[in-house]
This record gives sequence, structure tokens and C-alpha cells, in this order.
Amino acid sequence: SSCHKEVHDSCAGQKETSADFTMDEGLANVTMSDTFLNNNIIYFTCKQDLDSYRWHVGNDPRYFGGKKLKLSFGNYTGDIKITLVGHKSNINHNCFPKDDGYDTLTRYLHFIDNSQWSCLGSYQGHLESNISDTFTVVIKWRKGPPANNGDSDLAVINPRFPGDNFRNVAVYGTYFFTMGGYASSNPEPYGGELLSDRRTITLNYFQEIYDDNNHFKEWKNVKFIGKKQ
Repeated sequence: SSCHKEVHDSCAGQKETSADFTMDEGLANVTMSDTFLNNNIIYFTCKQDLDSYRWHVGNDPRYFGGKKLKLSFGNYTGDIKITLVGHKSNINHNCFPKDDGYDTLTRYLHFIDNSQWSCLGSYQGHLESNISDTFTVVIKWRKGPPANNGDSDLAVINPRFPGDNFRNVAVYGTYFFTMGGYASSNPEPYGGELLSDRRTITLNYFQEIYDDNNHFKEWKNVKFIGKKQ
């Protein structure tokens, strides 16, 4: 017979000190990006639990502490340098002999204004469930109602959507979502995404379904797929 001796790796699960961090607009399941529309709040989060954090933002002489940071940069357009210096005191030198407990990482925020947003344009396409019925969806900025102080609002002009078009929108990189009802009787919000090829857009919304007597029956979730013209 033979005897098998299990070998235990004492470094399994251990991590070297890292100041790596994410930048996003606080929305779950949205692909991370370094490009944002101005006037949005940006959330910074260090990926590792450390003992101290020093966030340096642009040319600001101050530094900010904490694992998480939330900042707004107003209507600024351009690049802003973000540097995180992290420190961890409990270091496993047997696993990471070169780890001194400090790490520094720099990323750049890139802010654009509404006119530069990559989703704007006309998209010709069809519903995923009916490829023979083609139509064009237009995405553009327009002035919002007085309650919004005249700020720009997003309009998604969809000829297959009844009633009001898509309004009151939150924009997150290449994603956009309703921030309120776009039709009073519609039970769900909808939204869209510009895919990685920067030409294809998907738009999810609810379509009214009627019976043979032209009576409203239900809302049906549909997906529009279009190419930028």
C-alpha cells in the first residue's frame, strides 16, 4: 500500500497589498468605464480591505480617506487624475517577500458633455421577435420640462411605442434607463445599451398587446436591435 500526504499551501487565499479600485456611477451590473457624462456623481471603491486609504484627486491639495469615495465634478469636461495610495500593516512576508504594505494606483477620469455621448444617433433595426418589421429609433437630447430647470433630457423616439416617448433618463456610460414613468399604465421601466462595436444598440421596452376585439390584453417585453446609420 502507499501513503498519500496532503500538502497544505499556506499562501492559498492570501493577497499582496493592492490599491486597485473601480470607478462607476453606482449602478449594478453595468460595465465599468473611464468615460462619463459631466454632472454625474462618480463612485470610487478600493477592491481590497486595507488599513488606510489616501485618495488624491486632480490638482486638489487635499486627500480623502476611506475605502469608498463619492464625488461630483459639476459640468467639467476633460481628464482628471485619480490616485489611491493604500497601506496594509499585516503583511505575510513568507508569501510576498517584496510586499512593503504600500501600493499606489492611478487612473484617469474622462468627462464628456452631452453632445459627445456615443449613444446619440439614428438606429435602423427590428424587434428580436420579428426581424421582418424594420423601423428606425432616434436617440437625441432635448430640453426638459421647467421642473428640470431647462436641463437637457434624453429622448428616445420609437415609432412602435405608444404614447409618450422615453423621457426622464439616467445615463451610465453606454447604458440608459428611465428615471420615472414614460407611460402611466406601463408596469416596468425600460432602457438600452450601446454594444462594444459602438454601432449596435439594444433597447428593451414593453409593448401593448390587444385581443381580437382590439381590447388591451397585456404588456409584453420586447427587444429592439438596431445599427447606427
